[in-house]
Amino acid sequence: MQRVTGVNASKDTKKDAGSQRKHRVKHIKNQSKRSMEAIKLSIGFREWSKLPDFVEAMNGEDEIFAYRIDNTSALIVTPGPCASAWVEAHAAQWFEDQYTVSNR
Repeated sequence: MQRVTGVNASKDTKKDAGSQRKHRVKHIKNQSKRSMEAIKLSIGFREWSKLPDFVEAMNGEDEIFAYRIDNTSALIVTPGPCASAWVEAHAAQWFEDQYTVSNR
């Protein structure tokens, strides 16, 4: 999965007082803010043995954190909606009886 990080090219100015009370202008680049998303994954009890492997596979990805809550549920944190959709698609491939709830 390819992730793109964007930096806003517009520059803000900030006045900073110098030692001789002269104002100098400092240019600052604004970085775009990311919106983290959390997904709660619940699976059927008959597939509980697949969940540890799924959590390990998700933790192997860059910028995705997965935590197994119990035998049938996990919490997955992603950097945005595209990664959340990717995780949900993989969960649908791994598990037959799965249900996801996200904070979108």
